[in-house]
Amino acid sequence: MSGEEVRKLILANNVKLWEVAKKAFGISDGNFSRKLRKDFTDEELQKVIVAIEELKSEKRKTYELFQTIESKK
Repeated sequence: MSGEEVRKLILANNVKLWEVAKKAFGISDGNFSRKLRKDFTDEELQKVIVAIEELKSEKRKTYELFQTIESKK
């Protein structure tokens, strides 16, 4: 998959590029931007997909916790 397609996949899932860079590869957003200039291997793509799913899950849990706190006010 091309780097541009990976970028679109990340943004379509409402997560930040820097979040995926850190979670999937342990690198900075600048290094990830350079990585996006090239095609991703299947292994790299799988890391990105797992990171996206984990980030979405974390955000969902945070939102639910916030809603619980707000409803108790």
